Amino acid sequence: MSALYCIVALPTIEHFFKYMKEHYPYDISTVFVFVWANKKYPQSAESLLENSEYINIRSNKYIDFFYPGYDIETSANFDDENFKVLTERVFIMSDFIRSIETIENMSKWRYSGNAELLILEYYHGKIKFDKAISINLDKLLSDNIIFSVNSFIEDIIRIAKSCNTTSEFSHKLNYSEAKLSIQDAIKKYLSDKLNGTHIGTFLCQNLETNT
Repeated sequence: MSALYCIVALPTIEHFFKYMKEHYPYDISTVFVFVWANKKYPQSAESLLENSEYINIRSNKYIDFFYPGYDIETSANFDDENFKVLTERVFIMSDFIRSIETIENMSKWRYSGNAELLILEYYHGKIKFDKAISINLDKLLSDNIIFSVNSFIEDIIRIAKSCNTTSEFSHKLNYSEAKLSIQDAIKKYLSDKLNGTHIGTFLCQNLETNT
């Protein structure tokens, strides 16, 4: 199951919870990605935004990408022969900030100010922060650790795909454990890629408030 159009439909964390409640059974665990991309400060965020449709289609049923702060604006266009409904992605700064503050209040995570991926688990109607992975994309680029944001996202999607998280697998009893292995696999990938250097480009830690 994939949030194919989540970039235009879930501007706030409240919208996120509503979507998840409607699309995921209460007792099924899933790993997802919050993409923090401030349109006012493009840099690597620009790649994330320009390729958002591709990312969501490509990730398909393996892992969901959500873009807090973005909504859809619909308008009608008339010409001599045709009627078209146009949709445009819009960035709402107030929703973006509100979403940041909501997640910060729920956890120990603190927004870096850069384009960032936050990989988390959703289970029993809640976001779990105990195996959180926070990835600072701008720092990865500036430190020449990754060639491009797009190639890095491809790696994340391939990792998720390799963890046997297909839709038919979701009916097996160990579905939850397999989903969680996505976080473990991404953590290993990052550790191997960085080889113990460049501290601060990513964090893999328990961000629950009660720890």
